[in-house]
Amino acid sequence: MNQEISRLGCVLKYRIQSDSYIEKRSFLCSKAWAMAAAAASERFYCDFFTFPGWTSPDDMMDFGRVWGRFPLTDHSALCVQINASPIDDTLGDSVFDLLPEPLIEQVRADLPRINCLEGLSQDDWPRSLQKALDTPLSRLLNGVVLADDVESCALIYGDVNDETDTVVCEPSRMVAAFMVHLSLRCDEPLLVMSGQGA
Repeated sequence: MNQEISRLGCVLKYRIQSDSYIEKRSFLCSKAWAMAAAAASERFYCDFFTFPGWTSPDDMMDFGRVWGRFPLTDHSALCVQINASPIDDTLGDSVFDLLPEPLIEQVRADLPRINCLEGLSQDDWPRSLQKALDTPLSRLLNGVVLADDVESCALIYGDVNDETDTVVCEPSRMVAAFMVHLSLRCDEPLLVMSGQGA
């Protein structure tokens, strides 16, 4: 069940109340600093990238995989790659240490298909999923995607391409969908997008 954490990317488009390029850059810089601190508190490390005005997905790494589906080149977009540590860009099995095998099995039993989430209010999510959402990675991701000034966002997991399963949902359900997918099909890529970013 190995999966490189370097293949877990997050793209965020913010609401920025300014047309000034310098002020937008300053805003993204402050967001990156805050996210870096939050990641460090959960024992993760983030690399940050921006691609303002780029005309091609070349050299965008995994972020280029959502070229045309998400406004990567907008001046208010911030791309984040989550790593295990500042000197190790692969997490190996440790992402699954956050979801122990008994918990994975329980999530699978409670939610045998990712679309099972569609008919459930958050109050009715099974206890196993609630536990999965109280892990360091989930807390970090939810803190990012649920920020008030995030206009739209996407999570990129694995070798995303045009054939990849894409889940479009409200930001409040994005990390839950990711965790269910991780439990059901841990080695398969996934693209989760907020409704606004679709």
